[in-house]
Amino acid sequence: MRIIIFISQLHISGGMEHTVVEKANFLSNQGHKVMFVTYADKGRHPFFKLSDNIGLTNIDSRYFDAYKYRIFRKIWYLAKSKVLFKKQFREIIAAFKPDMIDIITPNTRFYIPNIIKLAKSARVPIAMECHVAYHSNMSKPPLAERIVNCLFTPLKAIRKVDLLITLTSGDAECWRNNKVKNIKIIPNPIQYPLCLTDDINREQNRIICVGRLDSQKRFDRLIDSFALIAEKHPTWHIDIYGEGKDKLMLENQIANKALSDRIIINPPTQAIYAEYSKSQFLVLSSDYEGLPLVIIESMACGTPVVACDCPYGPSDIIEDGITGLIAKMNTNDLANKMDWMISHEKERRLMGKKARIAAERYKSDIVMKEWEQAYLSIINNNCYLAE
Repeated sequence: MRIIIFISQLHISGGMEHTVVEKANFLSNQGHKVMFVTYADKGRHPFFKLSDNIGLTNIDSRYFDAYKYRIFRKIWYLAKSKVLFKKQFREIIAAFKPDMIDIITPNTRFYIPNIIKLAKSARVPIAMECHVAYHSNMSKPPLAERIVNCLFTPLKAIRKVDLLITLTSGDAECWRNNKVKNIKIIPNPIQYPLCLTDDINREQNRIICVGRLDSQKRFDRLIDSFALIAEKHPTWHIDIYGEGKDKLMLENQIANKALSDRIIINPPTQAIYAEYSKSQFLVLSSDYEGLPLVIIESMACGTPVVACDCPYGPSDIIEDGITGLIAKMNTNDLANKMDWMISHEKERRLMGKKARIAAERYKSDIVMKEWEQAYLSIINNNCYLAE
């Protein structure tokens, strides 16, 4: 089969980008033809390695640059961006002749109606896969964008897709409540680290956190929570791996809490499994997720997780008190759960062993076959029953 995958960008090191690249590489290795189409890379190379046979093209239609202008110029810029995008995407469809198109969300909302309309005109079946919670995909766009979209909203368009793929049952239910049909639930896969064992020599007193430095991930909550217990555990420290627009703000917050020598923000690394394996546990402090890859990867390394009970994902993956801890979405409870994990070494080690076993259900060779079958079913016009 021939597949176009539309995603905002591939040059960053996010879990969504990692998952989508791994899936594309799997499909390519199975003999399928895959092409990525992005709109925000602008000459930057993918962070994760693509198989040699995978195509990649960027449509330089940067609608997000509209913030620079006043309202009427902004509306004109957004409308122009859609016209440019529609023209180039139509040409890509004509040249590549896909058997199906897959839209990756979030961050593609602005172009969803255009893509679906073009795909339907070309009689190409279309899938959409959601990597964050429903409300992030469907949150209200800025006023100018709403004006441009006034006659054809993303939700109306999304109801026309042949298959919508979510990562969790909770997210699937939100879409069903908004009259979206033909939904399938497929989790994120991981490359399971078979070389690791339960008796890894870990760095003492090290906590790890991984993710984009933006408001969704709520590293500010993490910092505030650690500050509440830092004096009680003076030898413990946190390594954060990520990049993003909130880096300076977070560094200032760390400095104001007098924790600059105990909370370090590191650049992203492709050797993230090695960093999980050095750590005692991972913390996820997000406001919302799809199915957090960092939790699954950490558990596969035998590293238990403390995660905020955000929609959706943590409670689907972690068995509270068995393979990790689920915290309420507030500073005090997250601090209490981190304190417990620090203070209970024996239980923490046992959680890590159980977490490693639990993560096996997300092995890439198992989950990737589900993705392949989902794509083939769309192309073959098979009907999906509600999960």
